[in-house]
Amino acid sequence: MVLRVKIEIVPFGEEDEAREISRFDIFNKGRAEFGHCKYGVIEINKDGAGLWDEEILHRRDLGAEELVRKVFEHRKNNN
Repeated sequence: MVLRVKIEIVPFGEEDEAREISRFDIFNKGRAEFGHCKYGVIEINKDGAGLWDEEILHRRDLGAEELVRKVFEHRKNNN
């Protein structure tokens, strides 16, 4: 299963003009230690698509929003 996060621009609130500028496909790669799971990320943007080398560790009970926050934090710190 993939958790997909899309970032779109909606010019002047016109939904029919919306366009995707970035997308993150987050997928489970298996279990890690201490109740964590390993997640991989495919990032798609204007420069193309790429699988991140690093994995994100996350406890599922913390929820999808926290996983997305970790992905964005990782992206911010590694760019």
